[in-house]
Amino acid sequence: MDLVLSWTMEVGKLFDEIDEGNPAVNSLLILGRAGVGKTTLMHYIAYKWSCGELWNDKFNLVVRVRLRDLTNVSWKDAYERRDLSTSAAECFMHHCITVQLSGFLRQERGLGTISVEDVKACDKSKMLLLVDGY
Repeated sequence: MDLVLSWTMEVGKLFDEIDEGNPAVNSLLILGRAGVGKTTLMHYIAYKWSCGELWNDKFNLVVRVRLRDLTNVSWKDAYERRDLSTSAAECFMHHCITVQLSGFLRQERGLGTISVEDVKACDKSKMLLLVDGY
């Protein structure tokens, strides 16, 4: 027999302080079987942030990272070998950002063109990575 614990919480409160004795979390792991809405939740969070309706005071950038994209090495073709050898993680983050940012979102958020150097210089404590597995 499997033990299942569940509760509901508003999405906007996921990173809030639980109570005085427990500080706010800075990472969260969401598990569930296929089809229960984990990827949909990631899309929802990214969308609400991009509309200015969620965590704009906490994060300057929200990036969806699909792990299956990491295993497809074709993303590396757009980067110089020296960049990949010194900062492959930043290059992959740049790839994820440029793939998901539409022209509209860039204009609305004032992002313009984003370079690998911009990703390196970004305050990582103000960046939310939404990592989605297979």
